[in-house]
Amino acid sequence: MVAARWIPSPFGRPLPSCWGDVSMAALTVAFAFVEWLGGVTAWTVAQRIIVIGLIAVAVLMRGRHPYAATLLIGGVFAAGPALGYRLDNSTATLAGGMSIIWALGARVPLAVGLWGTVILLLTVSVGFADPVGSLIWNAAVMFAVFGISRLLTSRKRALAALEATARELGASRDAEARAQVELERTRISRELHDVVAHAVSVMVVQAGAAESILDTDPARARRALGAVQTTGREALNELRAMLAGLRSGSESAALAPQPGLADVPELLDRLRASGLTVDIATSGEPHTLAPAVDLAAYRVVQESLTNVVKHAGAAPARIAYQYGPRSLRIDIDDDGTAVPTAVPSSPVGAVPVTSRSGGLGLRGMRERVELCGGSLEAGPTPPRGFHVRATLPLGSP
Repeated sequence: MVAARWIPSPFGRPLPSCWGDVSMAALTVAFAFVEWLGGVTAWTVAQRIIVIGLIAVAVLMRGRHPYAATLLIGGVFAAGPALGYRLDNSTATLAGGMSIIWALGARVPLAVGLWGTVILLLTVSVGFADPVGSLIWNAAVMFAVFGISRLLTSRKRALAALEATARELGASRDAEARAQVELERTRISRELHDVVAHAVSVMVVQAGAAESILDTDPARARRALGAVQTTGREALNELRAMLAGLRSGSESAALAPQPGLADVPELLDRLRASGLTVDIATSGEPHTLAPAVDLAAYRVVQESLTNVVKHAGAAPARIAYQYGPRSLRIDIDDDGTAVPTAVPSSPVGAVPVTSRSGGLGLRGMRERVELCGGSLEAGPTPPRGFHVRATLPLGSP
């Protein structure tokens, strides 16, 4: 069963592809009627009905059955001398024959179409009063029609292929744009979480500490409130820089200085002011880290210590840097109580990633580390406490 095809319409609605066959068959019949009224061809009524009827049927068949249509109209042409009718001066037979040749040029392989055109050339020339003299003229017309049909069809197919390619490229470009938007959304979410979660957690702890000692130790309370201001101001500065980069989209904003391991001592000062005890140790020969790796290392330390402040009751924490030949390993441990929550898509063989805050912070850390070519393991340490280990490459990610 052949699926219905459609062609453009000037009326805004698509027309079936057989519309052209129907129109050409109707035109052939109209030419025959005009010839009958004008007495152009000396055919009997029976000859006219049979010949034009068969030609019209062949034209209707040309779209789906071009081979059968060629044989049918070729037989009608070849039978002319035997049945007593000539094709000279018959516009109807000319229109029918040219429409079949057009279909051969558009719908069948080149070699088959050429053979079909030769068959029609020979059979139609036999139906003329001067077969030999008409052969050259008929050949010129028929092969010209076949060539034009072939050329236009090839051009149409090439344009259709270009349009299909353009649609595929557009769809691929849209998909890539959506993926880039999703990546950027994830990056912004991760940055906001790192900045806001850390700042708010420290501010809440410091504000609570200030409230608890406001009456007994006003000087310490003022220092704690000052630390709240400092933390909030720094968080606002980071947010302003981030938003400015998003609005401008400039490279200078994208290349603005980002925090790294060199900023960890300042981070520890703020956390110690809120009552957190942190020890830090370094082994191996320190290396200069790539900017992305340096930022990821800082965020790992920041997020881990923020979780200690929020969920471990400001229990003592330890940071250990271990520089190897090709990688930096960062271990953060605390003595608080961890409430494990599984995070999806943990790497096989790694310590299951758990989070004291629903998994968002540690999931963001893991994404950062993996983007740099590293790995992250995290989980509770029995009988209590929590451990985070990040392994980062020393070279450029």
